[in-house]
Amino acid sequence: MAILRKAQGDEAAAAQHYREALQLRPDYPEAHYNYAVLLQSRGSHQGAADHYRQALSSRVEYVDAHYSYANLLRASGQLTEAESHYSEALRLQPEYAQVHNNYAMLLEDTERPGDANEHYLEALRIRPDYPEAHYNYAILQENQGDQAGAEPHYMEALRLRPDYPEAHTNFAILLHTRGELDGAADHYAEALRLRPDSPETHYNYGLLLKAQGAESEAEEQFRMAYELAPPEWAAAMNQQLETEPP
Repeated sequence: MAILRKAQGDEAAAAQHYREALQLRPDYPEAHYNYAVLLQSRGSHQGAADHYRQALSSRVEYVDAHYSYANLLRASGQLTEAESHYSEALRLQPEYAQVHNNYAMLLEDTERPGDANEHYLEALRIRPDYPEAHYNYAILQENQGDQAGAEPHYMEALRLRPDYPEAHTNFAILLHTRGELDGAADHYAEALRLRPDSPETHYNYGLLLKAQGAESEAEEQFRMAYELAPPEWAAAMNQQLETEPP
């Protein structure tokens, strides 16, 4: 019933059903896990952490609880603890592509790109049609200075998920830095169609339009970027524009 209520968008009723289920059976791992997921989605991270731990206390080999708890820990900056839960999830289920992908992101966080590379490749071996893993692997390749290696993974991420705004944005930046302005413009425009409230994308698109000589269109993109950006970002953008050659 709680899962049905959540699916219907009635999160308050779902939460009440989870609490009632746990009153009747305090060691019910699925109820702890699903309640944790609900609490996390509502921003109650401490409550979510408590219920993930209780789910794992009731069922030590609960793979999804290890994975989801690891994601929560990583988001809160508790990287050592997160790593232990990713590792345990993979020990229990080595073919879990999402865990490999998210563990790879943690390895990037902790400056271990070689290990991250291995886990992204494993995620893509298990699930070649995984757009987020292609996108994340492209970013890793680009951060390692391999634009040629990054490009096919951006393209594959977008083939699999054409409405992927982050992939359009980052692929546009790659093309922009290589001077392929027409291709970059197409991807900036698509990224903004999908996510029109991104100040960074408006700003980068403005720089491209300025480089193409489209001054009025560029000014419109800069105006949108300033309106959407936090004050400190707007100040930084102004400073950068002032130092750029005309």
